[in-house]
Amino acid sequence: MANTIRHKRGTTEPTAGVLVTGELAINTGDGNVYTKLDDGTVSNILAKSQKLTSSVRNETGSTIEAFKAVYISGASSNKPLVSLAQANSESTSSKTFGVTMASIATGNNGEVISVGLLEKVDTSAYTAGTQLWLSPTSAGGFVTTAPTAPNHSVFIGTVTYSHANNGKVEIRIQNGYELSELHNVSITSVADKDIISYNSSTGLYENRTASALGLAPLASPTFTGTVTIPAGASISGFAPLASPALTGTPTAPTASSATNTTQIATTAYVKAQAYATLASPTFTGTPSAPTAATATNTTQVATTAYVKSNLANYAPLASPTLTGSPQAPTQSTGLDSNAIATTAFVKKNIRRPVSTFSGSFTNMGAFEENVAYHSTGDAQHLITLWYSGYFNVNGSVIMFKQSDNTQMDFNDGTGYTKPPNGNRWYAAFPNAIVFAVKNDVNDWFIFGDLISTQYPAYGTLISGPTIDTTNTVYSGYTDYYGNNVYAYTAYNTVENGWGGTTTVSTNATTGTVMSGDFTYSSGDTYNLLADGSGGYTLNFVSSGGGGGYDPYGTKVGTPYWDNSYNALYQTIADGNGGTTSIAWDGFAPYPAYGVQVSTTTYGNAGYKNDAIGTSYYVYYDYTSYADGNGGSYESWTISSGSYYPSGWAFTNYAFNTGVPNTSYYYYDEYGSTVYPWTWGYDAADGMGNTYFNAMGTPPYGEPASYYFTDNNYNYGRIYADGNNGFYFAS
Repeated sequence: MANTIRHKRGTTEPTAGVLVTGELAINTGDGNVYTKLDDGTVSNILAKSQKLTSSVRNETGSTIEAFKAVYISGASSNKPLVSLAQANSESTSSKTFGVTMASIATGNNGEVISVGLLEKVDTSAYTAGTQLWLSPTSAGGFVTTAPTAPNHSVFIGTVTYSHANNGKVEIRIQNGYELSELHNVSITSVADKDIISYNSSTGLYENRTASALGLAPLASPTFTGTVTIPAGASISGFAPLASPALTGTPTAPTASSATNTTQIATTAYVKAQAYATLASPTFTGTPSAPTAATATNTTQVATTAYVKSNLANYAPLASPTLTGSPQAPTQSTGLDSNAIATTAFVKKNIRRPVSTFSGSFTNMGAFEENVAYHSTGDAQHLITLWYSGYFNVNGSVIMFKQSDNTQMDFNDGTGYTKPPNGNRWYAAFPNAIVFAVKNDVNDWFIFGDLISTQYPAYGTLISGPTIDTTNTVYSGYTDYYGNNVYAYTAYNTVENGWGGTTTVSTNATTGTVMSGDFTYSSGDTYNLLADGSGGYTLNFVSSGGGGGYDPYGTKVGTPYWDNSYNALYQTIADGNGGTTSIAWDGFAPYPAYGVQVSTTTYGNAGYKNDAIGTSYYVYYDYTSYADGNGGSYESWTISSGSYYPSGWAFTNYAFNTGVPNTSYYYYDEYGSTVYPWTWGYDAADGMGNTYFNAMGTPPYGEPASYYFTDNNYNYGRIYADGNNGFYFAS
């Protein structure tokens, strides 16, 4: 064994390729210490000391994926055998052992974690802080709420970082207990309606029948001896027949919807009367209301008569007939859209007609209509600038262009191709700019301005390629430390066809330097050269890379939000093996998904949709977060001091398992009443509280109860019939 300890340092987690077996590496960025094991893998020494992990074996016949809950199902090859855990039975949940740290192929060993931080897993389906429980429906999977009986409750851990690849979960396996598993409880020969009572002679809580405890049943009790009421006993717990003051949730038989007597009206009877709710009612048929005076400006319902009387002096959206001098905003010069063109816009954008023009215009191609052609015309009849043919002027061919600046060159009538409908055609030829125009009687005109210069064609090269060092793209290479290397881009300056210039992307000349220096393999310094086809080649610069350090400005990781400056910052290499931070320049790499990219804006007001798509006007605060692709998304909450408006739906429509629908009932095998659940959603009351809003029609086949055995000894559950009723099915 060597007596020398070798170690390296860097700002990222080392890979197996940079370490030899037994060599240490220190990450100066986060303080973690790593070593290379005999099997060639790199192990985080500090992380292992903070975790409780075990080596296990998979002989299930299938691969157990990473981030799956497992239980010990046996032993083999001096290792515990594991299988996927599931919360739907005692055998697959009570022995839940841990969570797989990586995929384990069948017939192979692997690692599971029972306590500590599980890293580098996909937690993108959860938000940070979400508690995970063993799933009763998906083997090895998780749910975010504790399962209820008859399923088993096994706590797995808490998500500490939500990410598709680098997610983190703090694992703390906690198995729930059944009543009979408690040390001071003795359950034997269980029978229906047994009672748990304390037995002082054994010091245990035991199950006994009511008769064994000397208790009389509530239904038809048979008393013995002389039954007396203690002196001074009160019957205040009962309601009088006359004017009773009931408390709690009293129930009564529900009358048919046509009943009109003094019988008590239950909530189900009232609902069946089909009246509209005061909050957000949904009317059917042809509802009517009083018509307000024309000048009324309140929250009173507006009838069709009211609307008609108020809109008599307004133009309809479809084909309005305007009078007087209608006004509209004047659009910017060059706009090509459906916006209204004012006289000012037309004056700025339309050339005056050519009053004198030598020679004649000759039709040389097919047109969509049989029209007349003129060398001059009256521009006041101009209604469109769309043209579907081409012309010859004094024997010179006009060079037409489409609206996207694509040049069309027609030398004769053969091979004629019309532009797509809606493309504007115009022409540039010696000493003139000419447009083809059709007036309101389908006459075609040629008009334009004489000019003294014919401009070079679009795309004529002026200069280039020019290297752009500020606009970079990912080159496909990574440096010595695993960071992406970004390359410069190139562009040409060309004519725009009308006397100006524009730029177009191009490939750099072969051999052009397209990046700064960076540390590549074995710590040597390289840069990138253009290959002439839009790609890049590695170019050796020097050995050692100046100590193996990245040059100043090399980007390390993705941008992050700095709360001290309320701005995005980027970590970069300082050129001496360390790092520093500067304001993010806006170029790749982009902030990772979920990173804050803006300060929180408070006190905004506007419309927001609730969980069922209803729009409400609310006061809210919002913050923007990165989407991982250079864009962002908004996360908002109700402003402090404000409440969600009354009726706001926090959840979508669903059955509430805790609210029985007493309008319908079934009997189980013991004669007990089983009610279906109530359909609706959790809603706000406008004062900061939440209530369950029972409304809506559950869809056909939606489960509306737990499974039970009915009075005909059929095992099944209650389902919605799609018409506000229910049915039982095995």
